[in-house]
Amino acid sequence: MPDRPPPTRAVLLRHTRADRSSHLDWLIERPGDTREHRCITFRVDADEPGPRAGHPFEARRLPDHRAHYLDYQGPVSRNRGDVVRLASWTALVGIDTEATLRCALGHDVDPFAEWEGLRIGPSGDAEPLWRFRPASR
Repeated sequence: MPDRPPPTRAVLLRHTRADRSSHLDWLIERPGDTREHRCITFRVDADEPGPRAGHPFEARRLPDHRAHYLDYQGPVSRNRGDVVRLASWTALVGIDTEATLRCALGHDVDPFAEWEGLRIGPSGDAEPLWRFRPASR
């Protein structure tokens, strides 16, 4: 990724709702953004590995989440269940538009894995469907 912005953080959370159903929330902090709701957020089906496995997956774009969830584990307000962190990374966001996301996730000891996401659902959807795949270098 040429001209990389400063690194930020990303997490994968298991969100178990009050009814005991669950899904994964993938949050990626936007570089240079200081707003409370600055995390690009996707909901991934609970049976998908999401960005952990290096395989393509689909996810639904959610409204941006609070940066609080980058560090938080525990109950979610208004009886919406609880969250547990499954993974965390350093993130480099290269492209962030309404239809494309390109980012790299890594650790100090691991090389960065680049991901490319394309919106495949209509832009008018409240939670549009996206498809992610490992990016070509």
